Amino acid sequence: IIAYKPAALAPAGLYLSTGIAEASAFAAIDAARRQGIAIILASAVLTLLGGLWAGRSFVRQPVASLLALAEAWRLGRRGEVSDMPGGDEFGAIAESLDRMGAELGRREEHAVQSEARLRRTILAAPHPFMLHAEDGTVLAVSDSWIAQSGLPRSALTSSLEWLRDHVRRDGPDDPVQSPFGQTAVVGGMEREVVTAGGETRIWDFSIVPLEPLADGRSLCLTTAVDVTDRYRAAEQQSLLLRELDHRVKNTLANVQAIASQTFRSTPDPEAFRQKFSERLGALARTHDMLTRGQWRGVSLAGMVASELAHVPNPERIAVRGEDCTLPAGMAVPLGLILHELTTNAVKYGALSQSDGRLFVGWSAPVHAGEGRSMQLDWVESGGPVVEPPVRSGFGSRLIAQLSRSLGAGESRFEPGGVVFRLRIDLPDGPDAAESVPL
Repeated sequence: IIAYKPAALAPAGLYLSTGIAEASAFAAIDAARRQGIAIILASAVLTLLGGLWAGRSFVRQPVASLLALAEAWRLGRRGEVSDMPGGDEFGAIAESLDRMGAELGRREEHAVQSEARLRRTILAAPHPFMLHAEDGTVLAVSDSWIAQSGLPRSALTSSLEWLRDHVRRDGPDDPVQSPFGQTAVVGGMEREVVTAGGETRIWDFSIVPLEPLADGRSLCLTTAVDVTDRYRAAEQQSLLLRELDHRVKNTLANVQAIASQTFRSTPDPEAFRQKFSERLGALARTHDMLTRGQWRGVSLAGMVASELAHVPNPERIAVRGEDCTLPAGMAVPLGLILHELTTNAVKYGALSQSDGRLFVGWSAPVHAGEGRSMQLDWVESGGPVVEPPVRSGFGSRLIAQLSRSLGAGESRFEPGGVVFRLRIDLPDGPDAAESVPL
């Protein structure tokens, strides 16, 4: 209903009304509303499509390019990527990624070169070096380790197994066999190492903990120095010092005995001085030969030649016998025996005559009973007639006593000269009795 108004004019009681249908009245409004909704929907669709296009063009594609660039750096294929994002912001990010990738590449190359240098250094190390991880993986091992352990490189599959099987443990928590519990360098650990050939050597181990590997495994460098020779040299030096102390005491006792016995048998001071000096000279020559042989033994031929070197007309002397090395403990008594025999031969025996002769010979050591023995013969001929002495002097007593310390001696006084035969009983050990009382 559009309007309603009562009629005020006559005829009274008459009404007039008019109206428009609802569909007709709202048709234009509905049309305008539908047109507005269509426009709004079209605008929304266009806006969405524009946003998608803009996002693809200005966001997704540059981000994808950045991701491709980062992945190329990760795979080491930077040269295969040429599509770089545009725009100031994304371009700056791409340049930053390139700089970061290049720096990481340089660092990685430096790390690879450093690792290669470390491996070459370990390989060429003059002492046993091994770089290994906590699971027993051997990353590098020196040629010295392989050569000194006697184990082929291909057989060294686990460092922990090798340390367990070839190094004698020093307690339940031996750092050499459990090196990965260390936080600082540990050295000076001498251990017995059994080589592949069964030989026992002494290695001085050191443990150097290193930074863990990229996968988190602990890493360490185990180094060693073979000190077996030094260890044995120290033992030998200690033995030699004890030996020297013992021999010095024996030498002083011998000197004291020689002086006392010489003085008893030679009351004349000048004669005593001469005989005592000669016997000390013989003792000194023997010690000189022992020193040259490092007190390990003495040459029998050398001792004979040393005592006969000052005899006039040496062509009168014949020496025969294959040279052999006598134990050091026999040097002093044998040297004094040879000195007394030489002195008596020059002063009173065959060598005191121009046509006198001397033969000195010895046999090669032979097995006799439970040990070995050899015989030395001293035969004088062409000298003055000799007779057994009525009274034995110090020289004769010295020869007899020293002969018993070496084995057994026998002196015969033949018409042409003295004949002395000495049996030398060689000890089974490395040396003879050290002390010989005079």
